[in-house]
Amino acid sequence: MDSAVIKNLIDELQLFKTVVEESPIAMALFEGQELNVRLVNKAMLNIWKQDRSVLGQPFHQALSNIYQQDLALKLQVVYQTGEIFEVTEQEVELITNNKAETFYFNFTLKPLKDASEKTWGILYTARNTTTQVKALQEARKKEQTLQSSYRFHHLIKHAPVAIGVFTGWDMVIESANDALLELWGKDKTIVGLPMLKALPEIEKLNYINLLRDVMTTGKPNYGYEMQSHLYSRCYQKEAYFNYSYTPVTEPDGKINQVLAVAHNVTAQVIAKKELEESENRFKNLILESPMATAFYTGREMKIEVVNQPMLKFWDKDAAIIGKNFSNALPELEGQPFFKLLDDVYTTGVPYHANEKKADLLVDGNMQSFYFNFTYKPLFANGCVYGIVHVAIDVTTQVQARIALEELARKKDDFLSVASHEMKTPLTSLKASMQLINKLFKTDPASSVISVFIQKANISLIKILHLIDDLMQVSKLQQGQLPLNKTEFTLMDLLNECCDHIRAENKHELIFEGDVNAAVCADRSRIGQVVVNFVNNAVKYAPGSQKIILNIQKINNAVKLSVKDFGIGIPAEKQKHLFDRYYRVDYSGIQFSGLGLGLYISAEIIKRHEGEIGVDSVLGEGSTFWFTLPIQN
Repeated sequence: MDSAVIKNLIDELQLFKTVVEESPIAMALFEGQELNVRLVNKAMLNIWKQDRSVLGQPFHQALSNIYQQDLALKLQVVYQTGEIFEVTEQEVELITNNKAETFYFNFTLKPLKDASEKTWGILYTARNTTTQVKALQEARKKEQTLQSSYRFHHLIKHAPVAIGVFTGWDMVIESANDALLELWGKDKTIVGLPMLKALPEIEKLNYINLLRDVMTTGKPNYGYEMQSHLYSRCYQKEAYFNYSYTPVTEPDGKINQVLAVAHNVTAQVIAKKELEESENRFKNLILESPMATAFYTGREMKIEVVNQPMLKFWDKDAAIIGKNFSNALPELEGQPFFKLLDDVYTTGVPYHANEKKADLLVDGNMQSFYFNFTYKPLFANGCVYGIVHVAIDVTTQVQARIALEELARKKDDFLSVASHEMKTPLTSLKASMQLINKLFKTDPASSVISVFIQKANISLIKILHLIDDLMQVSKLQQGQLPLNKTEFTLMDLLNECCDHIRAENKHELIFEGDVNAAVCADRSRIGQVVVNFVNNAVKYAPGSQKIILNIQKINNAVKLSVKDFGIGIPAEKQKHLFDRYYRVDYSGIQFSGLGLGLYISAEIIKRHEGEIGVDSVLGEGSTFWFTLPIQN
């Protein structure tokens, strides 16, 4: 796992949280119809005069000291309609030092929606415009109450925001305070000049036309976070302003002046842009990561960001973004992952797992996968607020390792069985030879000698068969099992292969089907398969008197089957019957053999481009079959 990618994810998210927390823009997130306080930064807490104990509380309870029915109603309307709501210069009564004070805010209520366009929360942003509004109010009040032109201009001059008064169609600069002159990069010599003469650089801009519209219509004009191209000599970087152009009405009702007030909000706008850029960088870092990555927030593990590799693991699409983890992946219920995430969130301790099994719903079916993954908690103010989830699919590696371990186990079992199978006939052979040797010395003419010679011969044949099986497996693995194909009739082959069964006279062999069916194949190899099928029918169905051998043509192939009426084979074990070294456990009944016969048979049939299989029912018997293509 690339630890640098995880570190970058964490650094980006921590930067994002810091920008939000330290932003001069007051921000809060209300969630659900109860408007529970989900997130809130320092600026908003300062306005509310609250601490972080308000987190998780409903709006009316958390902000009981400033609760307003009008604001609560607006929040509910935004939540229900999903439409954004903006208010400028909203008057709010707040308790400061046990004293009610009036503040003014420009605020926005923005609905937050999931992928299905359903509102799940409201982002509340507020900008304190108290200084601007009160300055403007004071200026207006002074303008109305103070008849002295000197005192009015003195008020403008010392206002904390940029203020100017412009007269007539040419917008003669009647008054401009130091803050406004500083923004323009001018001095007092421009006072008394028409605006375009004092500021020729604005001729191609729309400022003077906006002022003229205010004077002719009597309607004020407001602008928010407007980028300034006028004060470039003062600001090496872009500057942003909230402004108001207000008509000045004379006692006779005429309008010949415009009062302009500008408030520099550059810091707030840049902070908002940095916040957006940081959020986008973090999101893009997750989306572009080559590793499967997701980011969850809150104890309910809301999916905020998830990239395509993770969606591919889950077999989901982007519609799950905004949902809780448990709702997005309900198939994980009963598996350990929900609890693991909750433990990481509540304890703040990361969790890492290697080769962890997960059952996922893929293509409509539950499938097992294995992952190396990490749950990394992210902190803000000492508390966990989210978890980064990074995962690598190691299913192929785990399955390969399990297969190798299974093969190694089978080899160990095979060696044990092979040793036993070889030892038994060797011991019998040795005993027979010792007795023969003894009889030759004591009674050379004894008739018993021929009996022991026959037993020795039987033991020798078993050893040769075992050695032949091992050699054939070796050749099969090296692709060195040649085929000597000739044309022959399968029924003739069956008669030849069953002579040893007839000689014992213990089973009734019943031949059925097409007696004339012929194939082009290696007669010796196909005979080996038939003998294996028939011997298995005798070995595993000793109580079955009948063995049915059937030949039939199916499309462009000939099918040969051997049916017994023995104990049958469990369904879960049938798929392994043709695996190398596999021996069926018949409930404690032990049968001799290396578990290679059916494997060798399957490889012979595959090399003839045929098929091999078994149909079996417990307690009713088994039918082993193979097909060979008919060649013209």
